[in-house]
Amino acid sequence: MSVPERRSLYDCLNDRLRADARLGLARDSAAMAGGAAGPLLYRDGREYISFMSNDGLGLAADAHWQARVAACFAAHAPSASASRLAGGRSDVVDQACRAVADYFGFAECLFLPSGYQANLACVTTLLQQGQEAFVDRRCHASVMRALPLAGARIRAWNHLDYDHLERLLSSLPPDAPQPVVMAESLYSMDGAALDLERMAALRRRYGFFLCVDEAHALGALGPGGRGLCAAQALRDGGRAPADLVVGTLGKSLGLWGAFLLLPRGFTPLFEHLASAIMHSTALPPAHAACMLALVEELPRLEER
Repeated sequence: MSVPERRSLYDCLNDRLRADARLGLARDSAAMAGGAAGPLLYRDGREYISFMSNDGLGLAADAHWQARVAACFAAHAPSASASRLAGGRSDVVDQACRAVADYFGFAECLFLPSGYQANLACVTTLLQQGQEAFVDRRCHASVMRALPLAGARIRAWNHLDYDHLERLLSSLPPDAPQPVVMAESLYSMDGAALDLERMAALRRRYGFFLCVDEAHALGALGPGGRGLCAAQALRDGGRAPADLVVGTLGKSLGLWGAFLLLPRGFTPLFEHLASAIMHSTALPPAHAACMLALVEELPRLEER
């Protein structure tokens, strides 16, 4: 029996790339001499000023911070070797989770390998079949790609249009389960910030669960780099404007990975419901030691 002649998968995928190139959407992952840390980059023997880095505090290129990270990896295991559920967790991981949660003013904390996986975990844990979810149209791709997996009823609200969000919230029947609202505190594409005072007022009126991605704000804004939610909490008598905060470490915080700042009792819910946690190798004890060091460093960086 002869094998049918078909266009190869490689050719089909390359057709997509060529179509994107015709639209001006071709991408080039440039190789930089010496890596991509710091304000100066080197490529093909030329020096460039970088405008693409998220390393707002310069920690990734800071010799003191690099030495602390190196010491953590010299003293602790560089791999967890299993998922959190399969392999358990070390004492240093528990210490770091408590320290990070305390520093940012939350009850609990969970570490994940990336911000993308953190948002995937949030969507697939918080949203259930038929539940109402209200999502800012400019939320990150990690949220938008995850939403179809949840089976929730998704209502996109116009970017930072609080009147539109309120109209959508007011249409909910009174017996509906608690809805989830998802937004970012600082939107990287347009530099716009979430009006957390307005969101707090809406949250008090409609009782929704607010999930805020602070990937671009943590480490750069707010008291001690705690982000815009912490800044609003100070103005609002200590009352947090969000129920859950997503933070990434590969931007201003000068490391890698991500973390979730959670209400009390939510850690076992994520462990049980989030595939991104169940089926990923956990971050290593050495990374947790770095997180303990980071919590010590952040209060000293106010000038930066």
